[in-house]
Amino acid sequence: MAVDAKELNWTFESDPRFNLPASLRGQPMKPRFIQLITPIVYKHLCEINGMKQVSHEDCVKNIELFSGKPLLPKKPDLFYYGNGSASPEYDTFDFSGYNAQYQQVLSGFTKDKAIALIVERLNEKIQI
Repeated sequence: MAVDAKELNWTFESDPRFNLPASLRGQPMKPRFIQLITPIVYKHLCEINGMKQVSHEDCVKNIELFSGKPLLPKKPDLFYYGNGSASPEYDTFDFSGYNAQYQQVLSGFTKDKAIALIVERLNEKIQI
């Protein structure tokens, strides 16, 4: 069996089947993999999830779940028991302040922030 001399000097970067962008060549495997997969994760979480378009609010919620970091303000558990009876926090909770803070987080959330959170989480989870 004859061996082709080109096969002896094969490298991942020299193979035209694996045409990597120049910015990724020569990098260690983990950062390169994270850089390649981050746009795919972003697209899944913030653009098209399954076959459905993702709203900006759902994008923030998806990134929050993926990253494990609280981004949106938490609403307390409020209960209405019926017959005019509700949990004590219901009367004292500032709904207008909560809504303003919620909208502020949504309006300040950008694609760059989402990508930074994705990269940070992938860096934590990927072991290469």
